[in-house]
Amino acid sequence: MTLDRPDDLFRGETGRYELIDGAPFVRAEPTPLLMRAINQIADALTDALRTTSSLVVAVFRPFDLDARNHVVPAISLVRDGAPVPETVIELRVESTARFALGPKRLLYGRAGIAEYCFADPQAGRMRVMRPAPARHDYAWPARDLLPGESYEPLCCPGVAVPVDVLLPDYLRRSPVGSVAA
Repeated sequence: MTLDRPDDLFRGETGRYELIDGAPFVRAEPTPLLMRAINQIADALTDALRTTSSLVVAVFRPFDLDARNHVVPAISLVRDGAPVPETVIELRVESTARFALGPKRLLYGRAGIAEYCFADPQAGRMRVMRPAPARHDYAWPARDLLPGESYEPLCCPGVAVPVDVLLPDYLRRSPVGSVAA
């Protein structure tokens, strides 16, 4: 089935959907707390990449990967003039893991995005996926980065960002039976 998509559903500030292989997916609006985390992460990446002038850190920048695939990643590292980002970072919110690690991961791999990161503050880890040799997908299992470690973007050798900054502690759940501080 081909989807007839009105532009206002997918573009600009009113864009509420993403397309994955022609199927529409509702794009949830971020809560104020999630938006705070996304901006904090984007600011940390911008600070770390200041010396890399050809990269821009974008928040919720839409990309038409082709006629059947329109995505709006939470954070992307984009080179000037490039049709797709170098790196995409998605943040886990309730029930997004299956979507982000399934169809979106496969789509980003096929589109040639060199690195895909899935930050999961609730689990206290960031999954970093990089291309698998001779495949249009990422190597699996993903490399897990934990608080105390550093994330080094594939597109920026020598740049390191503390994982603690990319996994805001105010988004972490308290372990069952413990009292949150």
